[in-house]
Amino acid sequence: MSLLDPFSDAQTMASAVANDDIKAVDLIELTLSRIGNYNTDLNAFVEVFSQSAIQSALRLDVLQQEGVPPEPLQGVPIALKDLVGIAGRGCSNGMSVRGEIATKDSEIVIRLKLAGMILVGATHMVECAFGGAGTNSATLSPQNPWDRTAHRIAGGSSSGSAVAVAAGLVPVAIGSDTGGSVRIPASLCGVVGFKPSFGTISNEGIVPLSPTLDTIGILTRSVSDASATFKILSGLDENIANRLKARELRIGIPTSEELEKIAPDISARIYQSMEIIESSGATLVPFNFDDAFEDMVDGVGVIIAAEAFHSNRNVIENVRDPAVRKRLEAGRLITADTYLSALQTMRTARVKATRAMDGLDAYITPTTPITALQVENVDHGDMVLSRFTRAVNYLGFCAISIPVGLSSHGLPIGLQLIARSGADTELLSIAEWCEAILPQPDCELLRRNFP
Repeated sequence: MSLLDPFSDAQTMASAVANDDIKAVDLIELTLSRIGNYNTDLNAFVEVFSQSAIQSALRLDVLQQEGVPPEPLQGVPIALKDLVGIAGRGCSNGMSVRGEIATKDSEIVIRLKLAGMILVGATHMVECAFGGAGTNSATLSPQNPWDRTAHRIAGGSSSGSAVAVAAGLVPVAIGSDTGGSVRIPASLCGVVGFKPSFGTISNEGIVPLSPTLDTIGILTRSVSDASATFKILSGLDENIANRLKARELRIGIPTSEELEKIAPDISARIYQSMEIIESSGATLVPFNFDDAFEDMVDGVGVIIAAEAFHSNRNVIENVRDPAVRKRLEAGRLITADTYLSALQTMRTARVKATRAMDGLDAYITPTTPITALQVENVDHGDMVLSRFTRAVNYLGFCAISIPVGLSSHGLPIGLQLIARSGADTELLSIAEWCEAILPQPDCELLRRNFP
């Protein structure tokens, strides 16, 4: 068995398995050992699938010995947010009680298994996936791994998935994103978070929050890994990387007024990133949607609240987190007229925004306007963390958060790239190019904290 860096990306791990540098079972045992060592402190996993993961790895090793060609990510460990249906198991959906036992695997689990990826556990999340901070008073609030001296938020609602990737427990994790729930934790934990276009990945077998907006998303340590996982989950196999020419890219940028509304460290890092992107050959274009981000955020709020209440009306009595219960109860008060009007306004906004993006390959924003707060400083009535993410779900667009360095306090900063619906592969190629030219956070601290 070779010594494999636990902070390696998924494709490096898959290559090591394919080349017999490490057996799949040894890789999984290393993964399970790290989870056992650090999960008590991090609260990333709500359940670990030790026995089934080892059995799956052993089967893959037998297939390899028999000469069966491996899949691209075969043998790679992956974590799932605890709202993804797995046959024979009930999801907690972030609550202290589990739901009904699933009789079959969800569509994405079927695809992951066929690709030879190994499910190692279910991750903690915000109750009912309804919150951006990542806290959970019903179970446990995951610990942002960038600060071992204070309990900082990991971002939500896919909090445990982001922590598991950031701390080197797994190279890939699945989350869900209804208003930023993949991109917010990715930004706060210094990893890549990809939200595909609405409907590109099946939601079959996923516990819903808002069916109009829910999107399965991917958290990884590299854009390339996000792209490889997206191909597995979506079935799309288009590769345009060789056609990407920086001098032909036209990327929209926010106004200075928008960037004045965020923390100075983040603003400075976004300006620096834009300068590097422009000096590397892309054309930057000042851009605003016809509808203000704030207006779209409000529209998302109505739709999520109404649908979240409907989706969770039979389990509200089990919700312990007062902030989540308050959000759910607010949906009870939304009238049919208000809800249907919000849907119609959203459909109109999608048409206008798609037209407005004509001629642009992507649009840059900060992912979050602040870095990770300490848990005790969170204002659960403030939606500040989703200021730049919610509009993407409203429009049905795709978006990705990539890390672009650390604040003066050593906390990760994320840059968000947004593209029109259906432009997922193009966006991933642009993000991979940006990742290669922009400063990345120094992860030496994480390596020391989680050796």
